[in-house]
Amino acid sequence: MLAFTVQSLYADTAGLKTVVNLQGPFSDTRIVTVPSKFGETMVETVALTDVDALVSDVVRWIGGGQ
Repeated sequence: MLAFTVQSLYADTAGLKTVVNLQGPFSDTRIVTVPSKFGETMVETVALTDVDALVSDVVRWIGGGQ
């Protein structure tokens, strides 16, 4: 199973805990983040190269390209 949840300052890990309670337990979980400028503000931005690197890493982790 592959699930994506969103984490925020207010919800913390509520999304992950919900998925684990409904579908878990899981043999492996992974939290991924992208470095951001102006974090925790209305203008938080990320570099597209960082997003591309994260996508490649997640695809490798789930066994993509095999």
